[in-house]
Formats: sequence, C-alpha cells, structure tokens
Amino acid sequence: MNDDQIKEYLCEHDEEYRRLEKKHRQYKQQLEEIANKVFLTTEQQK
Repeated sequence: MNDDQIKEYLCEHDEEYRRLEKKHRQYKQQLEEIANKVFLTTEQQK
C-alpha cells in the first residue's frame, strides 16, 4: 500500500483518524488565511 491508499483506508475505517484529519484540514486552512494577511489583529497575534 502506498501513502494515499493507507490514508483512504483509515478515512473509511477509523473514526479517530477522520476526526484528526478534519482538524488538520481546519488548521491548514487557518494557517493559509493568516499567511495571506498583511497585518494581523491583536487577537490573531495571540
């Protein structure tokens, strides 16, 4: 099995993996949004 096949299998069969994968996607999106901002608010700098 390659990495993509393993990830697909885990997504289909492991609830904890699905939860963590979803959280990872959320953090990745937040990081991309912050990286694209010129200035951060005081709250975002915490």
